[in-house]
Amino acid sequence: MAEVAGKTKRPGSLVDRSKSLFATNRRLHEQISHLVTLQDVAQALSSELNLGRLLDRIVRSAAGLLHAPASSLLMVDESTNELVFEVVLGEKGDYLRQRRMSLNEGIAGWVAINGVPTIVNDVSKDCRFNRNLGEYDDFKTISILAAPLVVKGKTIGVIEVLNKATGPFTSEDLHWLEALASQAAIAIDNARLYQDVSDERNKLITVQEDMRKKLARDLHDGPAQSLSAIAMGIDVAKKLLEVEPGRVRDELESLRALAIKTSREIRTLLFELRPLMLEAQGLGPTLRCYVERLDGTEGLSLHFDALETVGRFPPEVEATIFAIAQEAVSNVRKHASARAVWLALERQEHLLTLSIRDDGKGFDLSSVESNYEERGSFGLFNMRERASLIGASLEIRSAPSQGTAITLKVPVPAGERGALAASA
Repeated sequence: MAEVAGKTKRPGSLVDRSKSLFATNRRLHEQISHLVTLQDVAQALSSELNLGRLLDRIVRSAAGLLHAPASSLLMVDESTNELVFEVVLGEKGDYLRQRRMSLNEGIAGWVAINGVPTIVNDVSKDCRFNRNLGEYDDFKTISILAAPLVVKGKTIGVIEVLNKATGPFTSEDLHWLEALASQAAIAIDNARLYQDVSDERNKLITVQEDMRKKLARDLHDGPAQSLSAIAMGIDVAKKLLEVEPGRVRDELESLRALAIKTSREIRTLLFELRPLMLEAQGLGPTLRCYVERLDGTEGLSLHFDALETVGRFPPEVEATIFAIAQEAVSNVRKHASARAVWLALERQEHLLTLSIRDDGKGFDLSSVESNYEERGSFGLFNMRERASLIGASLEIRSAPSQGTAITLKVPVPAGERGALAASA
């Protein structure tokens, strides 16, 4: 009987072993498939620098990797302490896209705050679930797998997949989503850095283009007009030489005065374009020289006061501060109908402050800044853009009949503090 029992048990053992080997083989096959997919995704993400396309690719990869019909990627908005649905894949995704939720809300909020992934296979039993966002129209959230996007120890967003098609989410699924999230976070950080560099480049191009337009206007309205007047005056002098020689001397004296004025305008333009003095002597002396060159022109009185020794700064910082001062004075000359302008430069340990004020007619600041495109003038915009390039703040105060005051505050780099070189 024992032998018979042994014979009847052996086939069952072989079947069990076969089933076990089959299940193991299937798991290994799935793992290899996941690894290949993850490797392909990692390569694709590392080569994508367009942030919008990258986020979409991450969401689609997560959904495909974990056999989920819906997935979303939320980014942290630090300015508002919120999560923003940047990309939503699945039914009614447009409903959620760009929606916001507090970091204190929902399962995604919990993951973002705690920085750890989580599995919820029955959201109806989880008090963290936000039903206002998870259930709408015909879509119903049943299960969620979510992982944080972490860069250098800081959570920048959350990736989540919903309603796995082949059953409940497992710890193995969590492992794969964590691996994808790790790759995705690095790719997002790289894309953001690339976008920042691209934005800064575009800002510089915009500023340079505006400077070229300004130079063209200044040349057209100043030296070009004067040179045309000189040429016409010479023709007049030639005719006077034939008919009224006695008036030629006065005409030549007038032309001489105009030529001197034109020469001064050209030298001032050259000084504004690239003041070599800025490289050699620094910001204080250059601003003083600039003010002295313009003082008295067009009936405008300019004053400069360096309240203390300001020292030297990196060349790009000094050049940007000088360009902002130029833009401010140019705006006064063109639009303010002012009689006087006062410039002051003050250095404190942590801050360099440039203030520019005038006694002109002033303007409605909010109105001017709201219709740049209609006015075709970007002076204030350019000053703000330049200030942002060096990490400075720019405050503009103005009102009709009350003049204008501009204050530029430039943080002093830590290595420059306490080491002041003579400058003004």
